[in-house]
Amino acid sequence: MDLTNFRDLGGMTGHGGRKIKEKMILRAGQPVGLSEGDKEELSTVYKLAHIVDFRAESEVTKQPVDELASVAYLNIDILASHMKKQKNAPTLDDMIKNLKPGVSDQYMSDVYVDLVMSEDAIIGYRGFIEALLTAKGALLFNCFAGKDRTGWGAAIALKLLGVSDEDIMIDYLASIEGRRAENEKMIEGYRAKGLTEEQLTAFEEMMSVKPLYLNVALETVENEYGSFDHYLKTALKVTDAEIEKLRELYLAA
Repeated sequence: MDLTNFRDLGGMTGHGGRKIKEKMILRAGQPVGLSEGDKEELSTVYKLAHIVDFRAESEVTKQPVDELASVAYLNIDILASHMKKQKNAPTLDDMIKNLKPGVSDQYMSDVYVDLVMSEDAIIGYRGFIEALLTAKGALLFNCFAGKDRTGWGAAIALKLLGVSDEDIMIDYLASIEGRRAENEKMIEGYRAKGLTEEQLTAFEEMMSVKPLYLNVALETVENEYGSFDHYLKTALKVTDAEIEKLRELYLAA
């Protein structure tokens, strides 16, 4: 599979030692410009039935998801509230020009706070949970890079299924390798545009993942809600019955 940052969450150990079913919950970067081979694999091997796209409307308009036969599509703009706070938000190119190594850590930390706390993120991740509850087959969720909006979505889904914090972090950090080839291509493109090595280092930081980023989100949950369980039940309105249903749907017997 050539789809950037693609992986199957199947096989991870969840509640009661039960494994997540394979070929049911998939995560990736944006499924745009897929090869015919990738389309065939998603259709026949994974039997993909649903795509949940966490990108903004502007991202979707610029690069719409590839059409796949018999696949339902849902767009949820997870960071809409975050972007509303940043009036006249800079483009990616503008941001890179102004970044320095280390500055990206603060920017990404702010993003991860909003993934937990912003109104649209709370509404959006609730919608994602509902999509998991009603899916009629394999579900792929994505954003642009498949690492931040998608990474927090994966953490939520895995928590609901009883996966350990250690394994959630392992899955999260798998985006380092999952994005490596695509990031290298992007870096070469910006190097050709004349960006300095300092700017390129900052860009590489921003387009990768660090334990720091996920930990910011987890610490925000603890500080604001007391526990992940309380966050799930009070912010995302997940009921015990829904948790039980998710485990019935996605954990092997």
